[in-house]
Amino acid sequence: MKFPKNFIETEILPNIENSEAYLYRFTNLDNLMIYLGIHKGYVGDGYWHSSENEKFNAIFGNPSTKLRYEVLEYGDYKTLTVVERRMLKAVNAATNPLYYNDSNGIAMVKTFDLEKCEELVERILAGEFTQDEERLVSELADLPRAQVRFADDPSHQNEIAQKIDDAGGSTALCSPILLYEKRIRGEDTIGDGNHTVLGANKSKHGRYSTLRVDFIPEEIHKDLLDGDLETIGNLLNPIPEVVDKPTTPKTGVKWVVNRTIEGLPVDSPLIKAGLKKFGFGPTPVKTIIKKAKHELKKAQNARAGFKFKAYHSAPYSSELEAIVDQTKDKNTSSLPMSSAYFKIEEVMKVMEAVPHKKDVVVKLHHPTTEDEEAWALTLYPYWKKKFNFFFKPLGYNVIVDQMDMWEKDPLYDAK
Repeated sequence: MKFPKNFIETEILPNIENSEAYLYRFTNLDNLMIYLGIHKGYVGDGYWHSSENEKFNAIFGNPSTKLRYEVLEYGDYKTLTVVERRMLKAVNAATNPLYYNDSNGIAMVKTFDLEKCEELVERILAGEFTQDEERLVSELADLPRAQVRFADDPSHQNEIAQKIDDAGGSTALCSPILLYEKRIRGEDTIGDGNHTVLGANKSKHGRYSTLRVDFIPEEIHKDLLDGDLETIGNLLNPIPEVVDKPTTPKTGVKWVVNRTIEGLPVDSPLIKAGLKKFGFGPTPVKTIIKKAKHELKKAQNARAGFKFKAYHSAPYSSELEAIVDQTKDKNTSSLPMSSAYFKIEEVMKVMEAVPHKKDVVVKLHHPTTEDEEAWALTLYPYWKKKFNFFFKPLGYNVIVDQMDMWEKDPLYDAK
């Protein structure tokens, strides 16, 4: 590759993965002024820069100028627009006398900023936002929640409830609940500690107790994106506390899917860096990305800001009970059922209890997306034949009504 004569120094990293774009930097060695840019193409394709800055164009075309040319990073073009934007914004290149750039760049993807998230997490853990006052568990339970995890975990909620009851209702060992001031519809919003709040509210004595809070003022979080809040929640969860639950692979998949819907490629270096910061090793990261790709093939699930509804845990278990009760009338009986543990005996018990009600509605929920697939492909056709064989001749009509698996995260509705 032939460089212009004024390229006194060059440093070109090898494009090992044959990436589609690269980030480059020019440094004027006479005055140390910098121009930063990206290019979709390969080094040596005849492209050098796209600057319209008159000063830079003058020194670039001057053979007596001493320039240092570096290729800093390779990757997909969208990711590099994000990287370039952050680098230029960090030094305010648009008005910085040491830069030839006339702007701070334009990112093609509006996504999380890992460095910004880590800085806020450090401030949270240092106790900067811890309040002297505590909040009542009952009040916290009514606040909107920014869902970080793939789904609520009833066993973890029960574990917390039991620990609190064993301590006579004391919540002293619980980690603080992270609150964002007026984040959703003008209400304080739980950013981390959902399981602690729900578990404490489940416990016999804890529901009358209080919990410590970390309170993030509105002026601190107002410029944070939804993806930033989700990332902060995942960064906080690996911290070992008495009643905390670490980030799981399913939660990692949810986070990756949301980032790709924002516009990042699923295997973007930014995504991999985030997963690494959450505590996942190289092999789990590969597995999570593979599963995220699988989820992205399901159009109905590939929507940023949606959370999985686990009907076997609070608060969805109460929602399911209410729906079952509302379905019942003088001609109709109803019962809840999991697709993973479908039992025809439970349907028969309802028929025996109210034999005059000929319509039986099964409110079916799916514990996982895999269970939904299994139900649609094999289980429902099998059970439908059983219903027709056993119950039709007796005058019973069994109706399977599948519950919605996904709901919009209120954090995203707030925008």
